[in-house]
Amino acid sequence: MELVLIRDHFTANETLGVLKLAELRFQTIERPWIPDPDPGEDGGMPHVSCIPEGTYALVPHSSVKHPRVFALVNDALDVVHNPTPGKRSDILIHAANWARELEGCIAPGRERVRDGNGWMVTHSAESMRAIMAALSWELGHTIIIRRAVVESNV
Repeated sequence: MELVLIRDHFTANETLGVLKLAELRFQTIERPWIPDPDPGEDGGMPHVSCIPEGTYALVPHSSVKHPRVFALVNDALDVVHNPTPGKRSDILIHAANWARELEGCIAPGRERVRDGNGWMVTHSAESMRAIMAALSWELGHTIIIRRAVVESNV
């Protein structure tokens, strides 16, 4: 199955978007984009940046902290599943409400809300359960991440 994440709002602290999975729609939150200062590294700054736009394989991943989720993998963009020097790893889709709870991962939610602490998504755990119910936990799924296209009348 193919998921599509369209990033449409960018702040100094968050990246917000809409995740489409068949007929399902979720709001998402990620860290902002921060380039890796190491020349030749394309995956963004580890632990504090979202990952670059592109197409990623979704690989089943399970750990004590994040059981039965998916990791994103695109070797050409320096995003891999297992820790590898010079590359981003363990970039997951998992439940979280705030960008500060993420280390490069993507968190789905039902709604996006802004308060005095910044942007957040609501009902993330519930949204994650819906995603996992819609996807078989196996290889073969992909996610396309892209920036929203703003049409102009110029």
